[in-house]
Amino acid sequence: MAKTRQARLPVIRRPISAYKLLDKILDVVRKEPRRLRMSGWGATAAHDPTGEYPDNKQMQPACGTVGCLAGWAVTLMRDPKKANVNDRESWGGAAVGAALLLGFNGPNEVGGLFSGVTKTKDGTAAHVKEVALRVRKFQEDHKKRLKATIIRPGASRW
Repeated sequence: MAKTRQARLPVIRRPISAYKLLDKILDVVRKEPRRLRMSGWGATAAHDPTGEYPDNKQMQPACGTVGCLAGWAVTLMRDPKKANVNDRESWGGAAVGAALLLGFNGPNEVGGLFSGVTKTKDGTAAHVKEVALRVRKFQEDHKKRLKATIIRPGASRW
C-alpha cells in the first residue's frame, strides 16, 4: 500500500502575535482541508470513543489529527515535547484556552469565532473557505488587540 503524504505541522519556536497565529492555523488547514472540523475540537482516527465519526479514517488526514480553530490554536502553541493529541482531557478546555491565548477573557468574548455551526461539510475546501472568512472578519474587527497580543511557544496549557 502506498504511503500517504501529509502536510507538516508548523513548529512555532518564537513568540508570535495572536493575529499571526490565526494566519498559521489557516495555512495548516488550507494545505490539508481534512484537518479542519469545526464540529469537533480535536480528534484522531484512533480516538473516537463516542463513535460520533464512523467514517473517521476516510475524513481525516494521514496523521489522523483534526480540530476546530480553538483546537488548532492550543495545539500549535503547546510545548511539542509535552503535546499528546490523544489526551482527550487536555482538549476539554480548548475554546477557553484558545480565547486566552488570543488575548480575550474566554469564548464569550470571541463571539462566533469557535462556533461549530457551519453551512459546509467538515474537512472540505468549502469548509476551510467558510471558516477562513470568519477568521478574516474576526481579524479585521480585532486587529489592534490581536497584533498586540504576543504568545510564547509552549504557552498553551491544553
